[in-house]
Amino acid sequence: MARYGADPSSVSVVLDWGDGFPSFLVPGIVPAVMTDLAADLRAAHVRTGLWPLILGPQVGDVHGLHELATQAGWRVGTAAVVASADVAITQWLPTYLNDTSLLFQHSDDEVGAALALGGTFDAGVVLGGKWQEATSALLVTCTAPWEVAARVGYGGWNDCPLPEAQAAFHRYFQDAAGLVVCGIDGENVLAHVDRPPVEPEQIISVVRVLQRYCNDLNLAADDIALARALRAGPAWWSFWWD
Repeated sequence: MARYGADPSSVSVVLDWGDGFPSFLVPGIVPAVMTDLAADLRAAHVRTGLWPLILGPQVGDVHGLHELATQAGWRVGTAAVVASADVAITQWLPTYLNDTSLLFQHSDDEVGAALALGGTFDAGVVLGGKWQEATSALLVTCTAPWEVAARVGYGGWNDCPLPEAQAAFHRYFQDAAGLVVCGIDGENVLAHVDRPPVEPEQIISVVRVLQRYCNDLNLAADDIALARALRAGPAWWSFWWD
């Protein structure tokens, strides 16, 4: 890490739920090399058991995550990872909706027909946050990348899914699209899509779960635009809950 501007002696435990999966803060990273450092650390996860999360400027030292989760009494860490097995993500709805009539703008057939016609997309609809300003990373002890949001206790405000639901959604996203969490900020999750689905049916299935996971996506793009973006890129996505 030293070659990226970080001082190894400054690394310290900042989140520890007592379950044997602590998280370590790495401060002082040169912003221009953050992406390369994070990529190297993600590649080493199988060997190290540590997954890097880029910390946006709003989360700083992550003590706020610990305080919020503790005060609210949410399941976090291993308890959230275990509880994620019982979360029905394909039935998940934002609290202000009773059904999907306002969540899904087009039928699956309409989205499939639009994909068959092709068309452009606006990459800006899925990007946000101030990741280029990040100078710190969190090394999260985990057995799989889909666990990381639950391991750090992320979520639970507005309609941002609770930690256990975060794990359930990201288990699905990792399996279906190679989508993994790479960063967290106050209201944003930064994710990378490693292997986007190819078949229209697969694309539509992932888009439907994305819309349930982050209802604010619908403020920026409809399901057809999201399907086109998922198929053609970009690789980096940012989810937010205002």
